[in-house]
Amino acid sequence: MKLQFFVLFLIFGIVAAGLDDVVDLGLKIAQLAEKHDEKYVRIVNHLGPDVKATVECASGDDKIETKEISDQESFAWKFKPHFGGKTLFYCDVKSSDGKNQHWDVYKGKERSQDWYLRGGGIYQGDQNGNGLLKKHDWKN
Repeated sequence: MKLQFFVLFLIFGIVAAGLDDVVDLGLKIAQLAEKHDEKYVRIVNHLGPDVKATVECASGDDKIETKEISDQESFAWKFKPHFGGKTLFYCDVKSSDGKNQHWDVYKGKERSQDWYLRGGGIYQGDQNGNGLLKKHDWKN
């Protein structure tokens, strides 16, 4: 519950600061997390211009707000991992063209995670979309 309020507060603060470009909101959250020694998870929709993705994420302690993201939009949240590396976040994604998948987006002591939803599957890469590695196929 605390995490939901933090994400909403963070989004409000970014919008209030004049950074109202929704397409870059996920990236801004990721950049802020790195400046404060926090981890983040970011999911970017690269499924195509007419394909929306509904993203629902949670951990054992927190449910993240369900978001629908259009092509080229991203969704992100930041957090401080539990002591001892026991933090786990997972997501369920359903696309408007029938693709779906459930996967662990953050497990323990990893670096922050940038995930890219593409037609061929779910990929992991850096904040700029470089070095993409396919991690999951879609379930139909």
